Amino acid sequence: MIKYCIYSLFSYLCGASGLGLATGTRPVIMKTQQILLMNTLCTNFLILVSALLLTGCNDGIFVSDVPSPSESQLDIPDGGEAMFTFPTKYLDHISVMLPETGRADAFTPDWMWDELDEPYPIYTVDDHNFTGEWFDDAGAVDSENWSDGYYASFYDVRGGTPENVRRMTLKNALTEFELAWVGPGQIAVKAIKNLTGHTIEGSISLGYSFKSESVGFRLAPSLKADDRYEVTGIRYDEDEKIRSLYVKDSISVDFDNQRADTVVYRFPIADFCRVYVDYSINPDLKMRFDDTAGFPDVEIPTFRYHPEGGWIRGQLWGEKVPFSFGEQVSVPAFDSALWYEGTFDRAYVITLPPHTCFRGVFIVERLDIATIANLRIRNRADGREMEIPVKVRVNQPHDFRMEYDKFSLDEKI
Repeated sequence: MIKYCIYSLFSYLCGASGLGLATGTRPVIMKTQQILLMNTLCTNFLILVSALLLTGCNDGIFVSDVPSPSESQLDIPDGGEAMFTFPTKYLDHISVMLPETGRADAFTPDWMWDELDEPYPIYTVDDHNFTGEWFDDAGAVDSENWSDGYYASFYDVRGGTPENVRRMTLKNALTEFELAWVGPGQIAVKAIKNLTGHTIEGSISLGYSFKSESVGFRLAPSLKADDRYEVTGIRYDEDEKIRSLYVKDSISVDFDNQRADTVVYRFPIADFCRVYVDYSINPDLKMRFDDTAGFPDVEIPTFRYHPEGGWIRGQLWGEKVPFSFGEQVSVPAFDSALWYEGTFDRAYVITLPPHTCFRGVFIVERLDIATIANLRIRNRADGREMEIPVKVRVNQPHDFRMEYDKFSLDEKI
């Protein structure tokens, strides 16, 4: 390429001076003035070529003097961080190659699928998409979504990222980690969560105007098979979907009075109107709870009646019940769900004259409430805290009634 440029420039100068190269055998006669002009042009040409060559040599020396990053691979333990240094002169961009978190084996739902129909949280292909959030000194700047296995831009001198970015958080349903400037030419990578059950790998690409460098990183798994965990609470996202379905229980109620006097029967309803709560996590998260630590009371979604009306659906009203893993929780019904000032802790009083019977059906109107929340857990061995998805399902009564008939025992029923 350089030879071609020199030849083209020389040819141009010769042409500009009126000189030509001889062709054939015809002699070329040069006058004295032409010879002097040619000498001048050749001298200027040599000066120009020398300057180009010297500049190229200096450039080559500069490139070879630029050091590589201080680390080529970062092994980051769960909850830990690692740092590397690198030159920033002529730096154009910094990008993150996002780790593969299991998209190839993930469930692909159709348009009719609803995660709340499943017995526990299911990881779909969309759960492996990463959300990146850039932060400056004042807080969040911007956010963007990427698929796992793609590049996410952390810094771009051409304006592809927000200005004055100090750190960036990248997360999906199973993984979360952070990049942060900790000084000029210094970046720290922090591991926040890895629920895949194995070590995952990514890399950080440093793009310069004349070369590129790469620093790999490995994030250790957060859940350890040999450790025990305790539950510290539940957190609900503000935009989390809470689904409510109408269901009902029907209980047969039969009494016979074969005596010659009147008999009064009582039918308590409290035991038929209890609230049932189930908690479930994805079984792929191979973890064990510490049975000796006990479980706390946690908030659940419930229905509460409003005099001004509205939809009968579950919301977060601050009601708390004990957490339990693997066993259904049963608590007394909440009287706040009734549309009148009544209580579920009552009994029907049934008076039967002699030789009569009672045939009834006690109906309990219920809401089957379900949502996906964040279960807060703590590793008993090292004190590490994290969150995992948990399905919370609440079966709550909100009304009741008795449908019945009384018959003479002499009648055919």
